[in-house]
Amino acid sequence: MDATWIGAVFGFIAGALVSWLWSSARARELAVRGTESEQRAAALGAELIDLRARQSALAEDNARLAERLAAEQRQGAEKLALLEQAREQLGDTFKALSADALKASSESFLRLAQENLGRFQQGATAELVAREQAIEKLTQPIRERLEKFDGKLDEIEKARIGAYQALDTQLKALVDTHLPQLHRETADLVKALRQPQARGRWGEVQLRRVVELAGMLEHCDFEEQVSRTTDTGRQRPDLIVKLPGGRQVVVDAKVPLDAYLIAIEAQDEAGRQKALIGHARQLKDHIGQLAKKSYFDQFDPTPEFVVLFVPGEAFFSAALMQDPMLIEFAAENRVI
Repeated sequence: MDATWIGAVFGFIAGALVSWLWSSARARELAVRGTESEQRAAALGAELIDLRARQSALAEDNARLAERLAAEQRQGAEKLALLEQAREQLGDTFKALSADALKASSESFLRLAQENLGRFQQGATAELVAREQAIEKLTQPIRERLEKFDGKLDEIEKARIGAYQALDTQLKALVDTHLPQLHRETADLVKALRQPQARGRWGEVQLRRVVELAGMLEHCDFEEQVSRTTDTGRQRPDLIVKLPGGRQVVVDAKVPLDAYLIAIEAQDEAGRQKALIGHARQLKDHIGQLAKKSYFDQFDPTPEFVVLFVPGEAFFSAALMQDPMLIEFAAENRVI
C-alpha cells in the first residue's frame, strides 16, 4: 500500500515537472513570437507613413495637372471656334468665286474626257486584236500537236482493243483445245501413280534427277541398284552415295500416294482428314520397313545412315502435319 502511494506521488511529481518544462518552453516561444510581431508592426508603421507621404505628393501633382488640362481645353475651344468661323467665311467666298468657273470647267472636262476615252477605246481595240493574233500564232503549233496526239491515241486504243480481242480468242482456243487434254493427261498421271510399279519407278527417276542436279556423277559419286544377298533374301537399295574417307549413305525412294490421292479427291473435310491420317501411317510404315532391312549390316563400310527419299515436299509435309513425331521416330531407327 505504501509502495502504491509512493509510486503515485512520484508519478504526480514527474507529470508536474513535465508540464512545467513544456509550459516554460511554450512561454519562451510565445515571447520570441511577440518580439517578432512588434518588430514587424514597427516596420509596417514606418512603411504606412511613407505611403501616406507619397499619396499627399501625388494628390498635389494631380491638382496641378487638372488645372493645366482645364486651361488647355479652354484654349483649344477658342481656337476651334476661330477655325470654324474662318471655314465658313472661306466657304462662302469659294462658292461665290467658283460657281461660274465650275460650270465652264465641267463642260471642258467632259469634252476632254470623251476625246480621251475615244482614243483609249481605239487603242485598246487595236491592242486586243494584236494580242489575239499573237496568241493564235503561239497556240497554233500546240493545237496541231494535240490534234495529232488525239489521232495517235485513237489508233492506240483501236490497236489495244484489237489485241485484247485477239488475245481473248487465243485464250478461248487454248482453253477449248488444251484444257481437255490437260485433264486427260492429269487423269492418266493419277491413274499411273496409283500403280505401285509405276509409282516406284517415278520415285527412282526423281531421285536420280536430284543427285544429277547436285552435280554428282554415277560410279564416281553414287551407284544405283547395288544388290546384296543376305539370309533374308536379296537387298537392293535405290542409291548408294559415296562420301569422302570411304564412307557411304544408303538411299531408298518411297512414294506413299494411295491415301494422299484419296485425301485430294475427298469431297468433305472429314474424309480428307481421315485419308491424311492414313497417309501419315503409310509413311511411318515405310520408315519401319526401311529400318528392318538392316542396311547397316549388309554394306561395308557400314553406312552412316539410311535416307528415305520422298519425291515431293507436299507428301512429307502432309504426313508431318498429322504425326509431328515422324522425324523423331525415324531418327530412333537411324533413318532420315
